[in-house]
Formats: sequence, C-alpha cells, structure tokens
Amino acid sequence: MINQITALESCWHISPEWGQSMPPLAVKMLEKVLLSISDLSGYCCGVQWERQEWIYAIVCQNETLYLAEQEFHRTNVLEKSTVSTPAFKLGDIVEVRVSASQTLLTSGLA
Repeated sequence: MINQITALESCWHISPEWGQSMPPLAVKMLEKVLLSISDLSGYCCGVQWERQEWIYAIVCQNETLYLAEQEFHRTNVLEKSTVSTPAFKLGDIVEVRVSASQTLLTSGLA
C-alpha cells in the first residue's frame, strides 16, 4: 500500500496558479507526525493546496485535522499497512441491500 501511495505522490502533478511555484510536500502519505500544540501524534492521510500553501489532513484520535506545515513536526516514520484478503472473488455476483439499520452484503458465484 505504501509503495502505491509513494508512486502516486511522485507521479501526481498539479499546475500552480498562474505560473507560481508550489513548495514540495513536507511529509509523505501515512507518515507519522507530532502535533505542535500537544503531545499527540497522528498520520498524514491527504493534502490540498489552499491559501497559497499545502494544508495536510492529519488523522488523530479518530478525527481528521487540517493543519498547515507549521502546526506539526515530521518523524520520517511510515504507518505499516497490510492489504486484507478481498471479501469476494473475480466473477462473484454481489448484492448490496441497504436499510435504515444495516447494510447486508451477499455473494454468489456467477
């Protein structure tokens, strides 16, 4: 998963507004960061160009915070992630039923 995200970061190009240059990203996706205002840590899960600077989406204690580079410190530690086994196989027919109380997934072979 991390290799795919790193590849996306290195291949994704955004045009700067009217010929202005954009600074490089301060952290990588899934990199652990320490918040400047507390002793909490989180992981970078996204980034957007806003107000002439990068704004980072940091997941911390099940909340997503949107912070400028000055509001956190990088650690160069990437979150380890594993790809789970898919729930369905290629060729499975999947029926999704959504009700007010639950979502039910069923499958059957094609």
